[in-house]
Amino acid sequence: FLAAQTYQQEKQKRALQNASAQAAARALTGNEQLATDNDAYGQLRMGERYLTGDGVEKNLAKAQSYLQQAADQGSPTAIQELKTLASQTGIH
Repeated sequence: FLAAQTYQQEKQKRALQNASAQAAARALTGNEQLATDNDAYGQLRMGERYLTGDGVEKNLAKAQSYLQQAADQGSPTAIQELKTLASQTGIH
C-alpha cells in the first residue's frame, strides 16, 4: 500500500512539474510575441527575463535593449529598471 501511495505521489508531482514547465514556456512565448509586436509590457517582461535569466540565458545587453524599448514607450517600471541596471553595472 505504501509503495503504491508513494508511486501516486511521484506521478502527481511529475504531472505538476510538467504543467508548470508548459505554463512557463507559454508565458515566455507570449512575452516574446508581445515584444516583437512592439508592446511595452512584452518588452518590459523580456527585459526583466534577460536581466534575471528567467526562462532565457541571462544577458544584460539584451535586458537593457528591451527595457530601453519599453522605457521609450513610457513604461515607468522599465525606466526604473534601467536606472537600477545603470547604477549596478554602469550600462547606460
